[in-house]
Amino acid sequence: MSTRPPQPSRRDQNSEKTRKAVLAAARKIFARDGYADAPLDAIVKSARVTTGAIYHHFGDKKGLFRAVAEDLEAELLQKIAAAAAPEKDPWRRLMTAVRAMLELSLAPEMRQILFRDAPNVIGAAEWHEIEKRYALGAMIATLDDLTRTGVIRVDNPQLLAGLLLGAFREAAHGIAASDDPKKLIKDTQTLIATMLGAFKP
Repeated sequence: MSTRPPQPSRRDQNSEKTRKAVLAAARKIFARDGYADAPLDAIVKSARVTTGAIYHHFGDKKGLFRAVAEDLEAELLQKIAAAAAPEKDPWRRLMTAVRAMLELSLAPEMRQILFRDAPNVIGAAEWHEIEKRYALGAMIATLDDLTRTGVIRVDNPQLLAGLLLGAFREAAHGIAASDDPKKLIKDTQTLIATMLGAFKP
């Protein structure tokens, strides 16, 4: 008996292709115009789909924005992990991840979609939960690794992870709005290194 998983039907493949096309178009237009000024018609035209396709996959404009923002949040986490992965030393890996996160916050789509629009469109409390879902586990794992290797000593990694995520989020917002973001990135990285250095044994 064959154990190969069932292959997706042509209809399913087309549906996923449509969904990806809409997300790609929406990301570009939300980043360029902002949520409030991004007409759904422009997304429909860019993705070459019908308005009905957007409602079918995402419910409405807000649902589409949420899907775009969640995709970006997941992508942000992946890029941070990829930037830090080559570092073998746990402390240097964390510092590299911090810098990568801060630098990535300068990307126009990150600034507009994640740091400007998402808290207002989705709601601050709900967006905070989404951020935690993607980033909290990674931060706890990082702190556990640093504790296990003796780099830092932390009694409650989950509590510290939550506090650090709050600091990162505020820093990213500040950098996104700064007139001199490169200097603010450097200052923020130094400050976070000093804060975490207090946990070294």
